[in-house]
Amino acid sequence: MKVIWLSHLLNNKHLCYNNAYNIKIEHYKNNEMQINMPLHSGTHIDFPLHINNNGNSLNNYNAEDFIFNHAFVKVINTENNYFKPEQLTGIPEDVDFLIIKTGKVSYTNTGISGECAKFIQNNFKNIKCIGTNSLSINALQDKEPGREAHREFLNIEPAILIVEDMDLSAVSEGKLGRVIVAPLRVEAADGVPVTIFAEVE
Repeated sequence: MKVIWLSHLLNNKHLCYNNAYNIKIEHYKNNEMQINMPLHSGTHIDFPLHINNNGNSLNNYNAEDFIFNHAFVKVINTENNYFKPEQLTGIPEDVDFLIIKTGKVSYTNTGISGECAKFIQNNFKNIKCIGTNSLSINALQDKEPGREAHREFLNIEPAILIVEDMDLSAVSEGKLGRVIVAPLRVEAADGVPVTIFAEVE
């Protein structure tokens, strides 16, 4: 068993949502750096407060909420803005972190629709988190189905947290070992950058 990263290195050339380069890293004295970026940049997690003014923020979660023992990577290749529920096959029923690896990671990303979010809720009762290598679960060419998915995942209790812009280059379809999603601890945040570690064979 070895441990790999599932999150991106941050740099000034990292593409963010809306085709923007929002990460600004500057060097100054003694080789130190300063970073300026929106919290929803790079590999990051969304909390319910992101879409609901009364929703939970980072403050409402404990460290154990970010440890997953039944993570599964599902590979979906499509040229469409959103994939279909019938493409979500071969996923173990006990999955707690479902990671969708799409073949289209760019400004024209593949999103997750509200229809698929409902399917995931109804069929995987242990799920606590959904992740993707897309910049967002909103497809930039047609945002509303992804916004509906945000509401479906985050407006339930307990919410299904959303991790976007993962680095899935080192994994293929199948089960992972333990996965740890380590959030940057920003008080009352609706979302924050995360560092992700995964055990693999």
